[in-house]
Amino acid sequence: MSSTNQLHTKLTKNQKDTVALLSIGSFLEYFDLMLYVHMASILNDLFFPKTDPTMGKILAAFAFCSTFVLRPVGGFIIGYIGDKIGRRYTIFITTLIMAGASATIASTGTYAEIGITATYIILACRMAQGFSSLGEAMGALLYLTECLKSPTRYVTCTVVNFLSHLGSFSALFISFLAVSLNFDWRIAFWIGAGVALVGIIARSKLRETPEFVDYRRRMKIKSEINNIKIGIPQPIANEKVNKKMVITFMLNILIIPISVYVTYSYIGNAIKSSLGLGGDSVITQNLKLVVIASLSFFFVIAASKKYHPLKMGKLIILLLAVSLPFFPYILGHSNNLFLLLIFQIIAFSPLFNSFTNIAVWFKYFPIAKRFTIIGTAYGVTTAAGYAITSFSVIPLQQYLSHYCLWVIYVPVLIGFYYSLKYMEKHEKERGAYDQYPYEENKLLVNNGQIENKNPLSKSYDKISLDCTYAQKLLNNLHHRNQTAQHKVNIPLIEKAMIFTKYWHRGQMRNNKIDPFYSHPFFVADIVSEYFFKTDVIIAALLHDVVEDTKCTYDKIVYHFNNRIAHMVKQLTKFQIEGNDDIKKVKLSLEETAERFYKSGDFESFFIKQIDRLHNLYTIDVMPAVKQEKIAKESARTLLGATSFISERLNINSKFLLENKMIKLIRSIFKHRDKG
Repeated sequence: MSSTNQLHTKLTKNQKDTVALLSIGSFLEYFDLMLYVHMASILNDLFFPKTDPTMGKILAAFAFCSTFVLRPVGGFIIGYIGDKIGRRYTIFITTLIMAGASATIASTGTYAEIGITATYIILACRMAQGFSSLGEAMGALLYLTECLKSPTRYVTCTVVNFLSHLGSFSALFISFLAVSLNFDWRIAFWIGAGVALVGIIARSKLRETPEFVDYRRRMKIKSEINNIKIGIPQPIANEKVNKKMVITFMLNILIIPISVYVTYSYIGNAIKSSLGLGGDSVITQNLKLVVIASLSFFFVIAASKKYHPLKMGKLIILLLAVSLPFFPYILGHSNNLFLLLIFQIIAFSPLFNSFTNIAVWFKYFPIAKRFTIIGTAYGVTTAAGYAITSFSVIPLQQYLSHYCLWVIYVPVLIGFYYSLKYMEKHEKERGAYDQYPYEENKLLVNNGQIENKNPLSKSYDKISLDCTYAQKLLNNLHHRNQTAQHKVNIPLIEKAMIFTKYWHRGQMRNNKIDPFYSHPFFVADIVSEYFFKTDVIIAALLHDVVEDTKCTYDKIVYHFNNRIAHMVKQLTKFQIEGNDDIKKVKLSLEETAERFYKSGDFESFFIKQIDRLHNLYTIDVMPAVKQEKIAKESARTLLGATSFISERLNINSKFLLENKMIKLIRSIFKHRDKG
């Protein structure tokens, strides 16, 4: 996609295959994970001692939350593996663990048969499944986030979320059959182990994410380009983690364990105790819930195409805030299963958008530590959420009855709302909120509103744009303007083209054939292909006028504006030193790059990259030694920064741009070797 930021929601065949494989995997993983949860009312009696009712409740609570005890450790380990060797490998590891845990549960003897050993084995298997499911869920979301653009990124995250709940539904359906048809419950877990193995086979075709492949290539000490060291900019190698971003991410996650526990465990127990129903009735009630919830996901998927996930998160908060005051009374006094089902759906509502919501945070974490941060934060938060909720409910309910839900929900909802507002601010700054489903840099807004009423003097009248270079640039700008969400100011760009031709008149390129102004025209054309913004295109046109002519910054300010003049100054190789004896000091590419980093002027840095890219295209007229020097300099200073700068400017085609530079540098050395 070019900088015109057209909205493309169609997936390529490879992308469709990726989404299908991840969705199937999430279905299989959550089938295995939730099988025990839905059969807990039956299995807890088989694997835990019944000597003490209170101890039985505690063990049942521990059986529920034991799934999440190892999540913090698992999140760190799986995240570390994902950051070091790749996202796709974690999927094989987690699926294999899930298959092994299901097979172990299926073959383990009951408490009556092997005593307390059965309890230990089941708890260990539940921990292993929790370890596995974290890597699966976060790995799938991260994979999609790094592969796809908005809104497709969020639509597919919702699809994966739906498939994971569909896996839970299938587990519930199997549990229902086990109860209603009275067949051996072990068969269900053998089925779970089998479907996990199917997932491993299916995912053998999964490729690594392009963003991770790109990152790993850039982070290698030695490149494949004649063993030239690629310089990794400090902002990439040592990018700091925004702690507040991590905290708000965890506050957003916390609603997930609360919703799961209240929906399935708390309300299920309330139905059993208030209405005197058995475990089979609870399973039937949950089956109705999941059927309705599964159908509701189609609405959420459709909504994801038009509405930002954070907006849907606000809607969920409103629904819970309005309903929460009535929760205690309904659970304590109603014997109407349909009414209880409605409140179960309301308690379940945060799960409709949970995966899509947390995926918004992913791009804000440094790619070098992204999976580790996500996995660890998700693991710690869900483990704490399940543990605190499961165990605090027991004493709180004794004193507060069902009003204990207020104590649990109110602080969680406040934190959830705060996290939404915090991320909304960052998404607005990036231009990804108000413009949704478009996702673009806020700098592009009001793109064509730049005006300057100071006309060029009569000396410029002799300059014509009736030449091949000018016509090619103008044709491309008009073509891109037709599909751009924010148009560029073509009359002002034409003024800059005349200004450029005037100051570079009589100058030639090194090949002694092309006029020098052809170079800034080509640079501006390439810049507009990736970053369609008026002042950046003009700065690309003017980037050499001060360095190579007698034009001054004051003239640029007069005829254009301060921002354009500042970018040209940043792009000029010379800096002024001295007071009495003013002299120009030439800066190296490394020093120029350092200036960009310190100022945070990534627009100017991007122009510099395109300037060097075009120079590499036309380098063949230079001596071999000079070519090699420029190629090495480009690899050391610019190549490692391409993806980083593109990230900052929200340029989608960063991989294409980086690969172009790699190809050019390689071709220079191949040509040298042949010579």
